[in-house]
Amino acid sequence: MNTEVHGDFLRFGFQSDEGAFAVGRFLGEQGEFIAVGPISHLVPGQHVALFGNWSVHPSFGKQLKVERVLVEDPKTIRGLEIFLQYSSIKGLGPTYARRIVQHFQLRTLEILGSKEELEKVPSIGKKKAAQIASQWIRDQNLQEMRVQLHGLGLGPTIIHRLIERYGEDALAILTREPYRLFREIKGIGFKRADAIARANGISEDAPQRAQAGLLYTLGDEESNGHCYLPKEELLQKSQKLNIPENALHLALSTMLDERQLLVIDESKIYRPTLGHVERKVAKKLNALFYAPPAVSGLFQHTLDIEEIQNEMGITLNSDQEQALDTVLSNSVSIITGGPGTGKTTIIRALMEIALMRGEHWILAAPTGRAAKRMTEATGREAKTIHRLLSYNGHTRDFQYNDENPIRAHAIIIDEASMLDIWLINALLNAISEGCRLILVGDVDQLPSVGPGQILKDIIASQSLPVASLYEVYRQAQDSNIVRNAHRVNDGNPPVSSEKDPLSSPNKDFFVLYREEQPLAQETLLHVVSQKLSKLGFDPLRDIQILTPMHAGILGTTNLNQSLQQVLNPHGKAHKTKTKEFRVGDRVLQTRNDYENEIYNGDIGSVEAVHDDGITVKFDEHIVTLSGSQLTDLDLAYAISIHKSQGSEYPAVIVVIHKAHRIMLRRNLIYTAMTRAKKFCCIIGSAWAIAFAAKQEEGGERYTSLRERLQEKA
Repeated sequence: MNTEVHGDFLRFGFQSDEGAFAVGRFLGEQGEFIAVGPISHLVPGQHVALFGNWSVHPSFGKQLKVERVLVEDPKTIRGLEIFLQYSSIKGLGPTYARRIVQHFQLRTLEILGSKEELEKVPSIGKKKAAQIASQWIRDQNLQEMRVQLHGLGLGPTIIHRLIERYGEDALAILTREPYRLFREIKGIGFKRADAIARANGISEDAPQRAQAGLLYTLGDEESNGHCYLPKEELLQKSQKLNIPENALHLALSTMLDERQLLVIDESKIYRPTLGHVERKVAKKLNALFYAPPAVSGLFQHTLDIEEIQNEMGITLNSDQEQALDTVLSNSVSIITGGPGTGKTTIIRALMEIALMRGEHWILAAPTGRAAKRMTEATGREAKTIHRLLSYNGHTRDFQYNDENPIRAHAIIIDEASMLDIWLINALLNAISEGCRLILVGDVDQLPSVGPGQILKDIIASQSLPVASLYEVYRQAQDSNIVRNAHRVNDGNPPVSSEKDPLSSPNKDFFVLYREEQPLAQETLLHVVSQKLSKLGFDPLRDIQILTPMHAGILGTTNLNQSLQQVLNPHGKAHKTKTKEFRVGDRVLQTRNDYENEIYNGDIGSVEAVHDDGITVKFDEHIVTLSGSQLTDLDLAYAISIHKSQGSEYPAVIVVIHKAHRIMLRRNLIYTAMTRAKKFCCIIGSAWAIAFAAKQEEGGERYTSLRERLQEKA
């Protein structure tokens, strides 16, 4: 049963950046107390009725967990002064607030909207009075709007975002253009926007509803990697939103006529921006290819390759020599190969040749982890593509572009399988003709998280030069990780070095078959906490668990909670509404944060916890995060295989189970296995592991880059 507590709001101890959760101190009849919950819209000085339940926090003591708040006007002179000081009225500091309250006493709030009355206060001129009155009226309107929005079933976080985005127009947009919400407001999907629309009288077959459904379906499929949808598939999937078929056909026709959607090859339906970008990428790649390099060096290849082998003390195989020749002969080239085939050696050799020639070559990769690996492997600085292009997180623009290109003789991009259509477009915009572009990657790995499959499409087009590395280094041939990766790539299930990871410590690859999910989880926890530490791996630093999904017993969410309890049970903790971070925890950044220079996929460790947040160390970069920033942080003992792209870890445990059937593909298990540097163990059901290795088809993406490249060529 809820408790009702009345008091004056004094101040915040913590306030979420997203405008919902906060910790506040209040003064009630029994003295000061702390309340937590959706209260960050409060202004100090307000008198409130709080509805919730008392609890005892292990670190902060007794506090009221608030479920609902009823805001009342301040009841005292002092409360009025505090309320005005902390209001959003510009220029109304302690001095003016005190003068106004002293003049009008408890009638203050009744007359704040009257410019004429405020002019009667000593030392407040006409301009200041008009400013205070107009802002007070605006604040009152916004407060009334909050009440109305709450009446529509919206929570404080969404209301805060709506008002922050639309201001006084929020309610009008909500009622007249509700379908804008799923495109512009985080936390509102089509169903939520549709419910608001239907409540405001928009009919089931309304044109704007059908058009919104088509846009939502396309956007949703772009998040699955597609650049377009075939016309019939778009209509079928949109019908699942309970939109009448005839309304969808009419809406599609209208949107094509008005160029709100783009049709290519008669049946491929794109959002216009993405369709144009795909064509632009093809055009720019071909333009770069046909432009001669600024420094060609066409007659030095043999000399360069021989000299570089002597300089580096290596012997290149025929595939590698051909790869160097391809790069040095062309303005655009692709190098692809599996693990152990020497892609990194080629990059090192190219950088040595650039040094010999006095040329400026740049190294970059899609993620921070991949760029760091590139730096470690070559001894040369490598940057993320975003950093290379100087991305501005506030304007969401790249500083290097077609008007301000990068000055370099060549740019080498590693882990090119991770490039999506948006990132390759931004990169190409910043490359001027005469600069070489070399894309290096393993085409058999998972494609990008964003739309497109750039590396695969370029290779399949056969319109640009590709050097494929097949021969596995002799050193790599001794690795069971490498051998099994190639087995999987040939459609065969991996084989275990031994039955027990401790029976032969010099072995590096094991498969442990567990058919039941609870037993698989139990085995995983035992291997991580007991066996691998005896092989010299630090469970908190060296071991990464990879799994296909987030949900379920063997998903990231459950595994992270279990692993945290086993590996780090006593770390000092900071709790949010949905998460708990402890000192020593491995954590994963899930969204680009340009202000703090941490990026999607970065893994760090919690160094310290505070009342309002935590301090995290990402490699050598230390940041303090709080409020909404913590929503972009997850535990990282277990992460999805997709999130592991571009990274390597000393030891990897891969979970593959029949419960993951919908996700199982050859490139998924192949990508997971090739993240391991020294040790890999697969735990799961025999059927699922074999099925994943065989399942080459499925997960295909709708893209047209291959055809666009062939057209331009």
